[in-house]
Amino acid sequence: MGNVAGAGCTGVKGQAHPAHDDISSILLTQDWQAGRFLFVVSYVFENTAGRQGLSLVKLQLKNTEVRDKLLSDLKRKYGRPVHEEKGHINLVAWKKSGDSIHYLTDLESDTILYERITAK
Repeated sequence: MGNVAGAGCTGVKGQAHPAHDDISSILLTQDWQAGRFLFVVSYVFENTAGRQGLSLVKLQLKNTEVRDKLLSDLKRKYGRPVHEEKGHINLVAWKKSGDSIHYLTDLESDTILYERITAK
């Protein structure tokens, strides 16, 4: 599903571990760093036609003081958004290379959602 916020990816920081969420389709979470951005990444799996596969990658920004820089980097990487909405929850969306990318923010959190939209 590609790099998160540009070429500054430093790879995995820490160990992946099973998620302890109530949502059974999140099977794995890990800490991850891309340049100056620190994330908790959740991998969401879905059963499709009897097979379980990766359906969504959720990146929750840990260092929210850089949220404006993250949005700028995403716009630089993915170009002009196909949708942008401001309100209690801000949403910026792109479609790129068969992926749907959504960046959601509110007063407390910043989340990037990567979802494959092309046939597998």
